[in-house]
Amino acid sequence: MAEVLCISFPLAVSISMRTESIRYQVPSHWLSGLINHDYSGLEPEDSAQLTAFAQGEIGGARKQGRSLIGIECADDSYFMTHHDGRPYGCVACDVTDCEFVFRID
Repeated sequence: MAEVLCISFPLAVSISMRTESIRYQVPSHWLSGLINHDYSGLEPEDSAQLTAFAQGEIGGARKQGRSLIGIECADDSYFMTHHDGRPYGCVACDVTDCEFVFRID
């Protein structure tokens, strides 16, 4: 019979980091591109708007010493004329509340 070597690892490692959350009203049709990097369902104009949003909001946070570590989105969406995608060219549409979590470097 073979000998089995057991190695024990800690079940959880506590890492202390400072975080900041920012809530955005994100156009719902952007979510697959934003979360899964799947732009296949987006029209070229929508893809360009999402890219501009990511560069403006996430890139802007990066310049301030913050790194995106997670996005959590609500399960439901609702119609809005003015939302966080509007400055990037996205007009009135269904939006989803998403919380972007940034690590403060």
